[in-house]
Amino acid sequence: EAARVASLTDVLLNTAGAGIGAVVALGYVAVGTHLRIPGLVESRPAPVPLGFVLLWLSYRLAPFVPTLDWQKIKDALKPVFLSPTLDVFEILRFLVGWLVIAHAVRRIWRREYTLLVLVALAVGTELGRVVIVGKTVNPAELVALAATFALLPFMRRVPTARRLLILSLALAGVVVVQGLEPWHLDATAHAFSWVPFKNSLSDALEVNISVLLEKCFWYASLVWLLTQRSGALVASAAATTLLVAAIEFVQMWLPGRSAEITDPLLVLAAAGLLGLMGGNGREHRTA
Repeated sequence: EAARVASLTDVLLNTAGAGIGAVVALGYVAVGTHLRIPGLVESRPAPVPLGFVLLWLSYRLAPFVPTLDWQKIKDALKPVFLSPTLDVFEILRFLVGWLVIAHAVRRIWRREYTLLVLVALAVGTELGRVVIVGKTVNPAELVALAATFALLPFMRRVPTARRLLILSLALAGVVVVQGLEPWHLDATAHAFSWVPFKNSLSDALEVNISVLLEKCFWYASLVWLLTQRSGALVASAAATTLLVAAIEFVQMWLPGRSAEITDPLLVLAAAGLLGLMGGNGREHRTA
């Protein structure tokens, strides 16, 4: 096609990506057999919660291009020291995200290690945003992290079923609020796009990829938590798909929003991966 260009660079990048994926897979298999890591709940990290931790880090740290430029470091810290602005919903959004990560970490590491791992993840994420191109430290996330560590002792005392319900409702709230912004309707509907990822692959690709990673985290996490509570992957996926599809339908009347089929497909893809990776069972732990 006239708009496409054949490039050997694409072939090399795809090959390199496949090679890196193979090396990571071999490294994962080696854990628990040739490589012993103390503190894990199982012989190797549970694949589903580990996937959520990696997905969250990908959302927060993509495009993974570091720089030690002093001006970049100062620019990354300016939102904290020079012009800090705090949005209540943004704080709550990060709070929910980090509480989900805390839940995932507890599925990977034994209780005495979870706090240390969470601190390492939080510090690593914020330091990464200081040195990675295009990223800055978000004051709202810092407040949310402080609230997360303050809430952890209370969340540990909540029975598992109730904790999963709280996290699921909070996640659903984040999905709804983000999906229905700016909360006022146009008089006429916009077109609905039936082409998957049409908007994600246009305009600012780096920003769109970050948004796509964030959506994958929210949707997959909601399916996972609902499944852990109910033990019914199909029902959890169907409920999440209906919620997301309803939001996309309303977005046809929301200014500045793009209604498309991509988001419901992301939920279905996440459910399929959870089923393949063994994330379709009820959580039985009580603490």
